[in-house]
Amino acid sequence: MSNLVMKVVGPDMRSYGGFLWPESGYVEAPDWDPQPACGRGLHGWLNGQGDYTCQSFTEIDGAKWLILEVDNFIDLVGKVKFQSCTVVHCGTRQTATNYLLQAGISGPIIGVTVSGGPNSRVSGGDGSTVSGGPNSRVSGGDGSTVSGGTGSVLILRDCNYSPKTATVGENGILPDTPYILKDGVFTRV
Repeated sequence: MSNLVMKVVGPDMRSYGGFLWPESGYVEAPDWDPQPACGRGLHGWLNGQGDYTCQSFTEIDGAKWLILEVDNFIDLVGKVKFQSCTVVHCGTRQTATNYLLQAGISGPIIGVTVSGGPNSRVSGGDGSTVSGGPNSRVSGGDGSTVSGGTGSVLILRDCNYSPKTATVGENGILPDTPYILKDGVFTRV
């Protein structure tokens, strides 16, 4: 059974070390080594979830976001390593994260934009944009932006994955206003 893995590459379809990815089709690592260590293989985030700081392409204009089908992988904690895969989607951050959502993947997907209505529970992974209606629980990973209606609990995780919380309507946290975590403090965007 195939697993879905998300990968971000430069606008020229190259990743770390200059490896050139196709926009679709089968790919195999030319330097495969099954040791459970970074390098010597293909890498990405299983179900679009993991540590987005292990790459440098997410903030580059024109970066390509890939969805890969992978049969076998080695878990490297925060990312996975594999010998081969099939590129099934190449697009933007939004089209790639939507692909995962439409495939039924849930949880903290890196870079996802999600929103919920009143009394909802919505979450996103690192670099995500997450919003909820009144009395919601809204959480995002490192580098995320969150907002919620009155009475919502906002949760952001810093680069050490330590959660920081704030309640909308208390301590100056305004409803329906986007916040990021800056030096451990909720800061309006």
